Amino acid sequence: MMNISMLINDLDLNRGGITRVFLDRASYFADAGYNTSILSLTYKHRKEVIYEELLKQGRLSSAVKRVNLFDYFREIYTRNDDYTEEQTHISDESCEFAHLEEYDAYQHTRHFNHEGHYTTFKKWDGNGYLKNTTHFDLERRKTKTEEFDEQGILKRSRFYQVASGKVIYETYHTKDGHVYMAMDYNLDSYKLEKIFFFSITNQEVTFLNKDPLRSLQLLFFDMIAKDIGTKSIIINDSIELTNLFVKLNDEQYYKIATTHNNHFEKPYKVGSPIKKHFHNLFMNYNHLSAIVMLTETQKNHVQKEYPTVPNIYYVPNALSRVPEFNGRKKTKVIAVITRLDYQKNLQDLIYAFSNVLKKHSDATLFIYGKGSEEEKLKKLVHQLKLERNIEFCGYTNKASDILGESLFTVMTSEFEGSPMVLREAMVVGTTVISYDYLYGPSDIIKDSITGYIVEDKSVNELKKKMMYLLDNPELAKSMGEKAKQSVIANYSEDKVREQWLDLFRKVTS
Repeated sequence: MMNISMLINDLDLNRGGITRVFLDRASYFADAGYNTSILSLTYKHRKEVIYEELLKQGRLSSAVKRVNLFDYFREIYTRNDDYTEEQTHISDESCEFAHLEEYDAYQHTRHFNHEGHYTTFKKWDGNGYLKNTTHFDLERRKTKTEEFDEQGILKRSRFYQVASGKVIYETYHTKDGHVYMAMDYNLDSYKLEKIFFFSITNQEVTFLNKDPLRSLQLLFFDMIAKDIGTKSIIINDSIELTNLFVKLNDEQYYKIATTHNNHFEKPYKVGSPIKKHFHNLFMNYNHLSAIVMLTETQKNHVQKEYPTVPNIYYVPNALSRVPEFNGRKKTKVIAVITRLDYQKNLQDLIYAFSNVLKKHSDATLFIYGKGSEEEKLKKLVHQLKLERNIEFCGYTNKASDILGESLFTVMTSEFEGSPMVLREAMVVGTTVISYDYLYGPSDIIKDSITGYIVEDKSVNELKKKMMYLLDNPELAKSMGEKAKQSVIANYSEDKVREQWLDLFRKVTS
């Protein structure tokens, strides 16, 4: 049975397209019977809460194994399975008085010593388990925090330099109440300086002091590989982890790096300089089994830029696992789901829509998502006096319903890799009007058949296409149906999974 590991730095609920791709791919491999694991590197206070919610929402298959670096070491260093909460809670004997405050989802207490000084804050979750504590000195400065897992068992303690408020030392605790690892930070730079491992069988201490975090990560991958027992496939979706990924043992892993974005610097066109982290990836090709592009167009561009790199392949993203849409179109509604930052270039959409309203004053634009430019965009809407017609709706996990009801959606990005929302709109029968940026639209949309590709940065052309579909809602619906048929035919899970399996056969042969 093939073993497939998928590497991610961090996993959370409210993340964008790359996370959806990652979860979908893990799920369709696992559901097809392959031993599939998610390997995550970042410490998470209560990661199981996140996984449970992902399972509940249907965004992750229960067949996928989840292995976090910190929890992996916590498990193997736990000596006694017969542990109790009382063994692992740290008592604060100096606290003689406590004030309880209760809320719907949690409760917390403020503790005071016999002299009346506020010394400790404790917070419990909705199930009554201790979640975290914070300790203060007499000047109300934080000195120590403690974090507890889902069963209320101590997981991590952090110690602070009082003057700066910076973390200077951390201890990590097993389920049976022992410290198995500690991290020591430089008192001036506050950068991680050393990692200590404490033996479970004797009193020996192991030091990691040369690039300690990287050493810890490599140790984790080495131990995972030994647990698997045979050379296995590992896929990295985060280009920021390239320097770590290429150092994994070639005897233990077939390493496949996937890219999720345009590799050019501004203005993000052919002929522009290559982004440094992409150049680093391509120049390390000999340490990788394959480098995967999401579109044929990008693959061709990279092969022209790097003609000596032999292992560049094309595998698209599969259709996201979103519920089917069974509702009806709202002919005056336009919905956009995106991240609100400079890359998405949403001011062009707002300007175009302001002109559309001169003819279709009853149309409404709903913008879903969060991001660094949210306030700037809201200010623009206010300046143009469009508050009645443009609404900012925040993050959503109901993309299929929102896009399904929309007459069409619009994409004005500066650049992309292959945006998931494009397929998510098309699969629920929603026409997409998109700027002709790199990459995605020209590979997925059949212009004037399944959507419209507009000259890049042409607000006027964008306005015309939006107005045309509002004038002709039945045409928008018809194009949306063709779009749905097109993406199902080309990007189904079965089809994309077979492309991945074909790639696996090539790299392992």
